Amino acid sequence: MTEEELKGWLSKEDVPHSASMSLKQLRELCLIKAKELGPSYELENLLANTPLVILRLPPYHPLLNAIEFIWSLTKGYMEARA
Repeated sequence: MTEEELKGWLSKEDVPHSASMSLKQLRELCLIKAKELGPSYELENLLANTPLVILRLPPYHPLLNAIEFIWSLTKGYMEARA
C-alpha cells in the first residue's frame, strides 16, 4: 500500500499519526491496529446489514461438529484394523 492509502486507513480508524511518519512507521501502526481489531471475515461483512446471525462453534467439539464425531469413528476403525 502507498503512504497515502495507509494514512487514509489510519484516519478512518481514528489512529493518531503524524504527516512526517515514515512508510515503515505507518505500516507498524496499521499492524498494531489490525491486531486490535481482530480477524475480519467476508461473510460477516456481507451479513452486516441483515438480520441474519452467524453462530460460531467451538473448534473440534464432537457434539457440535459432526465431522469430529465421524473422524473419531474413522480413526477408531482404522486402529482396530491395523
